[in-house]
Amino acid sequence: RLAPVKEWGLTYKLASDKDGFLHKDSVRGIYDGSVFVKLEEKRSLQIEI
Repeated sequence: RLAPVKEWGLTYKLASDKDGFLHKDSVRGIYDGSVFVKLEEKRSLQIEI
């Protein structure tokens, strides 16, 4: 019972925007893997600054 709650909590933390909204495209990205590419791009931009 705890695993799904933790899984969605981690998904929310990783994929929500700066205002705290979790968009439909982000949730779809979790399932197809594209959200991880976007997170890596965002992380690499933050490192360069």
